[in-house]
Amino acid sequence: ETIATAETAVTTNTVATVDTPVIADETVSQEIAASDLDVAEPSVLPGSFWYPFKKFSEKVQEILTIKPESKARLEMRLANKRLVEARVLAKQGKTDELNKVIEEYKARAEAAQKKLTEIDTSQMTDEQKEKIPALKDKITENSLKQIQVLEKVRDVVPEQAKESIEKNIEKAKERLQERLDKLSEEDAEKM
Repeated sequence: ETIATAETAVTTNTVATVDTPVIADETVSQEIAASDLDVAEPSVLPGSFWYPFKKFSEKVQEILTIKPESKARLEMRLANKRLVEARVLAKQGKTDELNKVIEEYKARAEAAQKKLTEIDTSQMTDEQKEKIPALKDKITENSLKQIQVLEKVRDVVPEQAKESIEKNIEKAKERLQERLDKLSEEDAEKM
């Protein structure tokens, strides 16, 4: 068992973050369950009669979510939901729906990252400020898991869909690297 701890390391097998041990190789080969991403397995998928109602419910959640840190958390959860849907659709060979869900995953993941940078701690209580590092860590941890799920999806989709999935893997790694760079800058400023 190899433990990787590094300021930033992004490779095809391992991504390690500051002070966050990641077990290399063995972890990557394991399937990431929906529960590992803090979401349930989807009971309603694109193409279902009920899917528009599911999306409407999510839109209502977005409208009712006000705080930037809550919006970041919601965007992360919605990105995770789309990713789990993508995994199921890939296994079912439904590439048309898969491509749409992957695009929404990408938009949600980018939105979570953006909302995370918009958090203004100057108006927060000390208790609220204490929760921000945990949220940042959670989003970073989720990024690692999302990359692993995307790699599994890439392995089961038809050839014509692999290029799109590969682009999303690269984009997810770029977002993670940006997040890690930002964390490193924040750590350097504290010292």
